[in-house]
Amino acid sequence: RSFDLPQAPFDRLCASGTLPPSRQAELARLRQATNPRLLNDEIHARLARLRQSRPAQPGASQDVRKTLFRTTLQHQDAFLTVTLSIDGTVNLR
Repeated sequence: RSFDLPQAPFDRLCASGTLPPSRQAELARLRQATNPRLLNDEIHARLARLRQSRPAQPGASQDVRKTLFRTTLQHQDAFLTVTLSIDGTVNLR
C-alpha cells in the first residue's frame, strides 16, 4: 500500500481543483479567521449549558426552532458576531 501525505480536508479539496477560485478564497478567509481552540471551547460550553437546561414538560408542545436555533449573523470589524437565543453575543476569530 502507498498513502498520500496527510492533509486537512480543506487542503485536499483545494488540491482537487473542483472548487471555484472565488469560493476557495472565501473559505480560505474563513479558515484564517477561525480559532479552532476558541471554537471548540465555545461549542463545549454551549453543550454544557444545553445539558443543564430544564427539560420539556411531558405532554407540552414546544417549537425548538423558536428557542434554540434562532441565529443572527452580522459582520463587525474583523470579527464574525454570532447571536444565539440561548446565550449572549460571542465574537469568533
